[in-house]
Amino acid sequence: MSQPAADKPKHATFAALANRGFAALWAGTFLSNVGSWMHNTASRVFVYDTTGNALLLGLDAFASGAPMILMLWGGVLADRFDRRKILIIGNLFAAMNVAALSVLAFFDVLHIWHVLTVSLLNGLINALISPASQALLPDLVERSKMSNAIALNSVQFNVARVAGPAIAGVVYFWLGAGWCFAVNALSFLALTVVLLSVRTKPAPPPKQERLLLSLAKGLAFLDKRRDIKMIIAMAFFTALFAAPALSMLPALVKEEFHLPASYFTYLVSAFGIGAVVGGLLLAARERDPQPWKAGLSLTALAVAEVGLCFAGSFEMAMVLMVIVGMMQVGTMVRLGSATHHAVPGHLRGRLMSFQTLAFRLGMPMGSLIAGGITAAMGEHLVSRIYLIYGSLLLIAISAIMFLRRRWDVQYVAMSQEEAELPEDE
Repeated sequence: MSQPAADKPKHATFAALANRGFAALWAGTFLSNVGSWMHNTASRVFVYDTTGNALLLGLDAFASGAPMILMLWGGVLADRFDRRKILIIGNLFAAMNVAALSVLAFFDVLHIWHVLTVSLLNGLINALISPASQALLPDLVERSKMSNAIALNSVQFNVARVAGPAIAGVVYFWLGAGWCFAVNALSFLALTVVLLSVRTKPAPPPKQERLLLSLAKGLAFLDKRRDIKMIIAMAFFTALFAAPALSMLPALVKEEFHLPASYFTYLVSAFGIGAVVGGLLLAARERDPQPWKAGLSLTALAVAEVGLCFAGSFEMAMVLMVIVGMMQVGTMVRLGSATHHAVPGHLRGRLMSFQTLAFRLGMPMGSLIAGGITAAMGEHLVSRIYLIYGSLLLIAISAIMFLRRRWDVQYVAMSQEEAELPEDE
């Protein structure tokens, strides 16, 4: 008997996009991410063009990332209030911040402290609404398509990461920073319109309990689940030891390949291409969350990172960066899907905030330490940092896999019914 037509796209690469709500949010988020990457590129260029001060350049990046610790409270908010409304309010505030920046640029009264202030405010907003964005996903797609939806989200993010800076370069050169900021403000508004049109499950009434108590309940659940703790540890080590793969590229290009540092953008694009391919492959093939398979992709990532130390040509480095992009994104999609499937709905925001925070803390820590080691060794030995970090990633993932087998840690996914059970009073 032939398969019903309605069931044929069930495991297709773009299966989750059959849900209109998810498809609309996917497109809106893509536009917003393009705008955000345009903004980030324009703000960095403006700061450096205006001051020529690398410290202020780093300060701008720090200002947008400093509030990330508040993501823990964002997870609590995502579990206590309507997640869609949290995103609507957050995007409206972000749009106002960026619109004010664009007006200042249009009237030629934009100063560095304006850029830093908006970076800090939007970093704060992002920290508070990011868990709601991740926790909203299971309200839009069927559980069987969760892995597919997460992979497709990764694809749009990485396409935006390549497209946004490229568009920003043209717009900044011909029209100036103000138009880059204005496009970002419009992209926030576009996403807000999409969120207003999306229908999700009714939010439960907010619980009347202290924020610290809500956070403690999330930590108590995590304490009982050794499998989720290992998943979060894998996310942290992925970010920590893979960070130099991107952050140290300008030095690698200049010192090892004797090319202008600007050529690092080609390697970033190679990473983006690999990330998109990896996301599409996982979207097409992944059925159920299998977190321990991430050990294989992390091993391949570590080997590719070590390979960058011995790459004899710029072209070989580009090939290795494609592999790094594929393996890193494949790892994070698989781990994110596993966490979604392993936690109840009323704790989803808090648990996803723990994992996201681990990843976002690991990246700047890894980059900062790598920069210090490189400075101590001398930039002419920058390729050694890839050997060191790739080797450390191999050691870390081997230790986690050894402990998983030693302690017989089994991954436990919840059924649809278990995931939707209300919180016990």
